[in-house]
Amino acid sequence: MVEEKLFAEIPYSEYRLRNERVRELMKRYKIDGLILFCRENHVYYAGWRDTWDHNFLVGVVLSREGETVLVGPGHINFGVLSYTYVDRIKRWEELNPKNDPVQSVIEAVKELRLENKRLGLEMGVGMYPWKATPSEIARLRENLPKAKFVDASEMIWEQRMVKTGWEINLYRKLCKILAEGFKVGLQTVKEGVTERDVQKAMWNYYISQGLEDTIMQGGIIIRSHPFGVYTPAYTGRAVDRKLAPGDQLMLDGGPTLKGYHTDIQRQAVIGEPSALQKKLHKLAMVGYEAGIEIIKPGTKGKDLWRIPLEAQKKEDPTYSPSWRFTGHCIGLRIHEPPSWIAEEERELVPGMVLTLEVAGYDIPQWKVMGAFPEDMFLVTENGHEVLSDGLSRELWVG
Repeated sequence: MVEEKLFAEIPYSEYRLRNERVRELMKRYKIDGLILFCRENHVYYAGWRDTWDHNFLVGVVLSREGETVLVGPGHINFGVLSYTYVDRIKRWEELNPKNDPVQSVIEAVKELRLENKRLGLEMGVGMYPWKATPSEIARLRENLPKAKFVDASEMIWEQRMVKTGWEINLYRKLCKILAEGFKVGLQTVKEGVTERDVQKAMWNYYISQGLEDTIMQGGIIIRSHPFGVYTPAYTGRAVDRKLAPGDQLMLDGGPTLKGYHTDIQRQAVIGEPSALQKKLHKLAMVGYEAGIEIIKPGTKGKDLWRIPLEAQKKEDPTYSPSWRFTGHCIGLRIHEPPSWIAEEERELVPGMVLTLEVAGYDIPQWKVMGAFPEDMFLVTENGHEVLSDGLSRELWVG
């Protein structure tokens, strides 16, 4: 019986489940081994999450036959021992410039007898090799001439797209805190308050609820539209400008827990909303509510784009948005595939955690920001569960 690690972020049962499932997928995809440099895949398959964004190679080599090796610099060695259940750690000394981390990865591949096998790399959409440079990956391939390298991205997304029971429970806990923190932020919005004041209030709440790592990995985007400024609402860091009557503010994103992201949106206006602001909020809600109705197994991604737009067109035949998507899946990254666009044929399946966001924007005039409600949902066997429930979708008036 394996002893639970004191500081592990996932229990051993979850680690074993993920690795058993990926090895079943590897058989179906005819992949003998995986070489992973994407840090989110390190979290998912090895249970290792870097505390700080160092500039040293980290790789996970996973054999279909059952063994996992983590290759990393010496300074993370004791962390890996304390946090993960990987079978073996291959340490390279990062302070000696003569040491080559690529050679350590090659040695791990050979020790697992994979040097002449089909090896999966993260080469597809949404897979970014944060923990190896392009030249290091190129040298890896050059020095394993008998191996056949294939793209494993589709296989990895197939697994990560459907959340495990452990992930679902984490999201239920996280999204309750997320919604309450947005309430705190909205209640802070009023004339004379700065964007930074709003953001600080939210972060302080999240930290008080045990989400101490959100400052490093989480994000709340401030989108601001000063009254009378006819330009697109910018997306940026919170600033010290004081909110004035007529200004509109959008809160977007959310905190993280154990590397898992959240993403919702709410809008606020200082003072009584204008007729145009009210109209755009109503238009957004018409499309949004139509989209919520079809969040269930079997719905195609493209329908989550089409149905809201058709509802908005019925409400206002003159409305012609230039916004080309209405949401996305979410997990160890804030945007994960698939996204809800006109071309997406994939269907919703139970276990997906996703967002729905339908715009009611003043495009192209940009006289006001408009509205853009967003929530997080879990696809269930018979429909869906609103994970960010309890947070009003009305336009907040400060």
